[in-house]
Amino acid sequence: MDFVIYILSIWALVGGANFAVVNLELLTFRFNMPKSITLVIFIAFGYSLPEIINSIMANIYSRPTISISNFVGSNIFNMALALPIVVIFSGKNLFSGRKFSEDISWIFLTTSLFLIVSMDGKISSIEALFMLSVMGLYISSIIDKPLIYDEDEISIGGNFSIFKSIFFAIVGVIFMVVGSYFVVESSISIGSIFKLSNWNLGIFIALSTTIPKIVLILHPILKGKSRVAVAGIFNSTLANLTVGVGITGTIKDIYILGGNIFDFTILLFVTVMVLVAVSNRVYSRPLSVIFLGISLLFLVKSWSS
Repeated sequence: MDFVIYILSIWALVGGANFAVVNLELLTFRFNMPKSITLVIFIAFGYSLPEIINSIMANIYSRPTISISNFVGSNIFNMALALPIVVIFSGKNLFSGRKFSEDISWIFLTTSLFLIVSMDGKISSIEALFMLSVMGLYISSIIDKPLIYDEDEISIGGNFSIFKSIFFAIVGVIFMVVGSYFVVESSISIGSIFKLSNWNLGIFIALSTTIPKIVLILHPILKGKSRVAVAGIFNSTLANLTVGVGITGTIKDIYILGGNIFDFTILLFVTVMVLVAVSNRVYSRPLSVIFLGISLLFLVKSWSS
C-alpha cells in the first residue's frame, strides 16, 4: 500500500507544481508584470518546486539528511539523466548561443559554494541566506537579457480567465503540499522495508520526482522547443542549491548526517563535465550516452550502499 500511496503522491506533487507554475506565469503575462517576477517564477520555481517542497517537509520532520541528498540527487539526475534525454530526442545543436554557457557557469559556481558550506556537516540559517542571495545575483545579471523562450510561446488565449487561473494555481499548491507530505511519510516506510539509509532515501525521492518531470519536458521537445526544456533543467539545477537550500535552511538549520562523499564527488564531476561540454559546444548524442551511464552507475552505487 505504501508503494501505491508513494506513486500517487509523486504525481500529485509534480502535477500540482506544474499546474501552479503554468497558471502563475499566465497571470504575470496577463497583467504585464515586470520581467523580474516572470523570471523568479520560471527560474526559481519552474521545475524545482517538488524538490524544494519535499526537502522543506523532510527538514521540518527532522530528516535533514533526506533534504540534502534530495537536492544532490536531483541535480545529478537533472544533468546526467534529464539533459541527455533532451539532447538525444532533440537531434540538433542546442548550445550554440552564450545563454546556456553562462547558465552552466552559474551552476558550477553555486555547486562549488554548496559543497563549501556543507563541509562542516551543517548549513546554518546564515549560510542558507547566503545561498539564497546567489539566486538574486543571478536574476539581476540576466534581468535585461532576452528570455530563452519567445513570449508568443506562452499564450494566454482568448478564453483566459483570471479567476480560473488563480483557482488552478491554488489547487496546484494544495496538491503540492499534500503530495509532499505523503511522499515523505510513505518513502520512510518504503525505506525501512528495503533498509535504505536516510541519505539513499533522499536519492530515491529525487529519482522519483525526476521521472515525471522528464515526461513533462518531452512536451516542449515534441513541439520543437527543446531549448525551453534545457532552460527548465538548468533553472531547476540552479534553483535547487540556491532557493531550495536557502528556504529549507532558513526555516531550520540543516544538519548533514551520514553524507556520502561519493555522491558529492559525482555531483561536482557531472557539473564540470557539463560545463566543459556546453561551453565548448561539444555536447552531443554520444556524450549523452556517457552521462546516462554515469546516472546508472550512481543509481547502482546508491542502491547497493
